[in-house]
Amino acid sequence: MNYKEYNDDELVMLINENSEEAKNILFNKYYYIIDVYIKKYKTMAYTLSVDIKDLTQEAMLGFADALNRYNDDKNTSLATFISLCVERRLQVCITKASRIKNKILNEALSLEHVYACFNDTLSDMISDNNKNNPLEKMTKEEDYHNLLTKINET
Repeated sequence: MNYKEYNDDELVMLINENSEEAKNILFNKYYYIIDVYIKKYKTMAYTLSVDIKDLTQEAMLGFADALNRYNDDKNTSLATFISLCVERRLQVCITKASRIKNKILNEALSLEHVYACFNDTLSDMISDNNKNNPLEKMTKEEDYHNLLTKINET
């Protein structure tokens, strides 16, 4: 589809009238902006354990926000405004991920992950084989008391 035949200002006016077709046209026309910024923040996201899908979703929200808030009275092109909104949204996402309160989540180990060097899960490695399991303890105590009762009766 040739997107150059559509005028951005007209498409934005159609978006303001809730035209899904106009949104789709602009999305397909300017999707490359999302790709550019995802590539820019990809290594930082990997370092902070942010999923690329989450980063892409944030970029798309920035894109949608740009389409809804664009005002052609500001003497800026739509592509520039989309770029600005997408980059700011990604910066906020990266900033949130780098905060200390997220450090615990980023450095957490999965209890169900199978570690190759041990060929076992972390939960199995640190397990006490149900020695401290309350249900097991209670069952053993019940069995013990039942056995004592039977012995005393005999």
